Amino acid sequence: MKIVRLLLERAIDLTISANLLGLAARYGTFETFKSIWTRGLEPGVSLTLLQAAAENERQLTTLKFLLDKVEDRHMSEEITNAIIDREKGAIEMLELCIDSKLSLNITHNVLLKAAENTSTSESLMKFLLNHAIDIAITDEIFQSAAAAGQHQLLRILSHHCGIDKVVPKWIDIAKLHDAAAQSVWYFEYEFFGYNEDSSNIIPSEPDADISLVRDLLSQDIPFDLPDGKGSTPVALAAEAGNEVIVKLLLDAGADPDSRDQAGRSPLFNAASRGHYEIVMALLEKGVERDVVHIDGKGIAEMAKEGAHMRVFRLLERYNKEGR
Repeated sequence: MKIVRLLLERAIDLTISANLLGLAARYGTFETFKSIWTRGLEPGVSLTLLQAAAENERQLTTLKFLLDKVEDRHMSEEITNAIIDREKGAIEMLELCIDSKLSLNITHNVLLKAAENTSTSESLMKFLLNHAIDIAITDEIFQSAAAAGQHQLLRILSHHCGIDKVVPKWIDIAKLHDAAAQSVWYFEYEFFGYNEDSSNIIPSEPDADISLVRDLLSQDIPFDLPDGKGSTPVALAAEAGNEVIVKLLLDAGADPDSRDQAGRSPLFNAASRGHYEIVMALLEKGVERDVVHIDGKGIAEMAKEGAHMRVFRLLERYNKEGR
């Protein structure tokens, strides 16, 4: 950003576009943003610009500056969602909006967004519930919190609804997602690192988690519910290297070709992490192999990029044989 400021100082005929201003609001320091703002002859405060400032993880000053200039004092749902999506400082930012005399817009969709976010804290959910006016806590919100493995949020939501105990099915869904996402690989490094084909990659699958998943699946709970990012339990287990749980879910009828919001499938997740046995199990299920991530990268490309050559060769063999 120092380079940006230097270029601004030396530029004579520079057109300040909305995109440039948005980038400065989202990623830059306040000093950089203010320089660009001034060069742009102080344009109006748009929803897009406010949202960009709300997503700036480095500082809050730009957002405060814009909030003081915004004409519409009713904060939009999009800006509220951008704030609660932050890893930290969400409550501070929402309080900043209140201090700036903005009317918070805590809607059903905002609570749903918070519930499905795995990083939403208990304090943030309590803050949102305290400022939500006449918003019913629906099963959809409970389901989203459960699919995110958010046990604490389930308790907070239940308490807010006057329920002493969380409904068992929500707890079971949360347990399934937790077990599926539990990483089961650890590495013993010898000398200069590890070779993925060698014995120093040791799977460590907790028997308790496997027993729990077997028990949950026998109770006929939903096993294909996606979390807030679109990941189903089988996709989470494939990414975590949880071979036994992947196979249990597939045997129960889980969708092996589910896609998350970024376009990733269970096969994509397993291949990009180098989980050979899971890749083999999914290929034997006849899953789609032409999955492409939103950045344009395919499954074999991701395996090769991660130096998972066993997986890469396996995928290449399947592709050549047309299986």
